[in-house]
Amino acid sequence: MSVADWMSLLSVAVTAFIDASVFPISVQALAVGLVLAYPHLAGWLIIAYVLASLLGTPIGYTIGQRGIAHWLQRRTNPERWAQAKEWMQRYGAFGIALGSFSPFPFPALTVAAGALGLPLARLLVAVALGRGTKAAVFVVPTVYFGQAALQWLKQANIAIAAIAVSVALLGALWWWKKRRRL
Repeated sequence: MSVADWMSLLSVAVTAFIDASVFPISVQALAVGLVLAYPHLAGWLIIAYVLASLLGTPIGYTIGQRGIAHWLQRRTNPERWAQAKEWMQRYGAFGIALGSFSPFPFPALTVAAGALGLPLARLLVAVALGRGTKAAVFVVPTVYFGQAALQWLKQANIAIAAIAVSVALLGALWWWKKRRRL
C-alpha cells in the first residue's frame, strides 16, 4: 500500500473514532470520496470505519455511565428512570443499531447507553452491526456504480432518515397510547 492509501485509511479511522466518541462528524462523505479516488481500498475503509467506531464508542459510554447518569438520575422521577433503564435493557441494542443509520448524532446514543446501563458488550455488537452495515451501504454501491451511486445515496439517505424518524414517531405514539390506557 502507498502512503496515500495509509493516509486515506487513517483519515477515515480518526474521523470515525471522533464520530463514535464525542463529536458527530459525517464519515460517509469522506469514505465515499475516498472510494471514488481509491476503489481498491473499499474493504479496508469499511474495516477502518468499524474498528475505529468500536474504539471510540466506550468513550461516549463512559461519559454516560460515570458523568451523565448521576446527573440525570437526580433530576428524573425515579419511576421514569426505572422505565428508561428497562427500555434500554430490552430494546437498546436494536435502537443503537437502528440509530447508526439515522442522521441523529451517534455520540448521544452511546452516552445514553452508558447512562442507562446497557451492557458494553451488547453496545459494541450493535455498533459493529449497525456501523458496518451503514458503511457497506455507502461504500459498496460507490465501488460498482461510481458517480451514479452518489446521486442515489443522496436520495436514499433522505429516505433512510425519513424511515427512521417515522419508526421513532410510531413507537412514541404507541407508547403514549399504551401509557394512557394504564
